[in-house]
Amino acid sequence: MTGASNATSIVDSVCNVLEKERVVLVVGACGMDRLLSVASYPNADVKVRSTSSHEVGGGNAANTASAIARLSKATFANPAGTAGPIQVKLLTKLGDDSIRDQLCQELKDDGVDLSSPLFMTGAKGSSTSVTTVIVSDSEQTRTCIYTPGSCGELTQTNVSDVDMDEVFRNVVHFHSDTRHTGAALMLAREARRRGLPVSVDAEKDRKTAAMDELLVLATIIFSNQDQLRAYLDRRTQDNEAKPNELHLSSQPPRVTVIGEYASEELEYVDASIKAADLLHFFQYWLGEGQLRKELVLTR
Repeated sequence: MTGASNATSIVDSVCNVLEKERVVLVVGACGMDRLLSVASYPNADVKVRSTSSHEVGGGNAANTASAIARLSKATFANPAGTAGPIQVKLLTKLGDDSIRDQLCQELKDDGVDLSSPLFMTGAKGSSTSVTTVIVSDSEQTRTCIYTPGSCGELTQTNVSDVDMDEVFRNVVHFHSDTRHTGAALMLAREARRRGLPVSVDAEKDRKTAAMDELLVLATIIFSNQDQLRAYLDRRTQDNEAKPNELHLSSQPPRVTVIGEYASEELEYVDASIKAADLLHFFQYWLGEGQLRKELVLTR
């Protein structure tokens, strides 16, 4: 499992917190990735031979949890003066099947804690989601085919049924990949109520009010150039349709850019942020126990 770019920023945000135990909560997708490599992407109605195949755990939240857990063992994540290690707890729902068993073992091997009451299993006989990823060696492209599991997602009822003090014990950071969105929103509200930083992996605009609020609550947003453009366009249209509901930002967010960007691309990003005066999700967080919003932008 991967996800190191998100994980490094999150580890940096918690490595100086003085707690007996520092817990990072990660909520969202976890499933099986079936990776099939082919020489070139096949045309319709043909049979081709794969050049390699692998089955590994996937899902943005699971990838991020695994990456944080691996990084948490590094010296920089445990500087002198910190009182305890970083524990990573994954909140998700898996099926009642052999895929679940494999995923749990992979996560445990990476050091991810699965003890939260919100690490759940679906109904008896339910299935875990699977994503088939076809990788073209010659074109260096991938096509993802998602098969939802019958286990379903974490729900707001699931969150309401647990003891929040137990879920948030020793938590210093909350992260969501915007899946299980209703449950994630409830948990993000609770995290902010407790004065905790909230990061959101905005890989895709899900075009829901719950995701919009998640981005408002977030103190750190992970996104990419294409998704930022699409999201800004949609929110601009939304806000222009409801001008009386605008809450304008006094200052833009700080932007951290990962990757090699040409100056003109950075100018586009800067222009997009300035245009976000229309967008209430880029509010500037001030006040005791609050952090300013940061945007971490990748290709």
